[in-house]
Amino acid sequence: MGGLHPTGARDMARALGTPVVAAHDGTVTVSRDIPPESPLGPGRYNGGGYGSYGREIVVAWKNGSTWLGNLYAHMRNRKANVGDVVKAGDLLGWVGSTGNSSGPHLHFEFFSSSFAFTGAGQRTGHDPAPWLQGAADPKDDLPEDTSGPVTSTECQDAGGLGAELPTFGGSGPYTDSATPMRTVGVTKTPLQAAQRLVAWANEGRTGYAHLCLMLADQAYAISGSGVGRAIDQWYRAKAAGFAHPGDRHPPIGAQLFWWTGNPARHIATYIGGGKVVTNMSSEGGIVKIVNASELDSWGPYIGWSEPYYPL
Repeated sequence: MGGLHPTGARDMARALGTPVVAAHDGTVTVSRDIPPESPLGPGRYNGGGYGSYGREIVVAWKNGSTWLGNLYAHMRNRKANVGDVVKAGDLLGWVGSTGNSSGPHLHFEFFSSSFAFTGAGQRTGHDPAPWLQGAADPKDDLPEDTSGPVTSTECQDAGGLGAELPTFGGSGPYTDSATPMRTVGVTKTPLQAAQRLVAWANEGRTGYAHLCLMLADQAYAISGSGVGRAIDQWYRAKAAGFAHPGDRHPPIGAQLFWWTGNPARHIATYIGGGKVVTNMSSEGGIVKIVNASELDSWGPYIGWSEPYYPL
């Protein structure tokens, strides 16, 4: 159980998909998802307001003239709806990492109020840890999340361990550098970006025909790089001093460029071991792991750049 939040809450680390149950009898007064226009993609939001809680549920009950309640936030999926009357131990949803969350956990609040909290107004937070002492264990055989199994991409997006990266088994021409890279405008580290791509390649993800720049952008959780072609990404990085022309000693997560016959040229992401993850347009845009040297046959190698995505 994590430290006490100013709102009167504790963070409880649990695996994605772990059932979340009511801690007390009460009525569901809030049950909602983050705003659908989430700028960080499905299930993610950093814009403040209730969106920062991700998918959340509030259960409230009256104690004399005072209302008490629990808030359950960052859930992967919700089961209970507004107006439901629940008993302690009843299923409310499943642990996730939605909203402003750095990893899978349940954000659990205990509060008092002069009214049944419905998403607006003031409430007073209290430390839930002493209140939870002696609580009953969750019921057995609770149903699994109706969202389905947790995917490797979802696990990585929530801060889980990424796919295993290759180890170098040769002497070149592309070899690993241990030099740390600078990053600008990204939400994933170079290692996370490489792991995401390896997971996508292992899944056989498709749909990237002639979309090499999109694949490289999405590895770093960028929905749009702001340039139209792979070569423009190189030019922009070079102008900012983030490019390394002709160097075949890139760090993991570096973006490599080739002067192919396509006017957009080509970008791929280095994952270590002399390998890159790239899109194979001739195979329907499937995501694949290949030796970087194989792309030398597509056109002259330009160099590598650090991920550079200025606002």
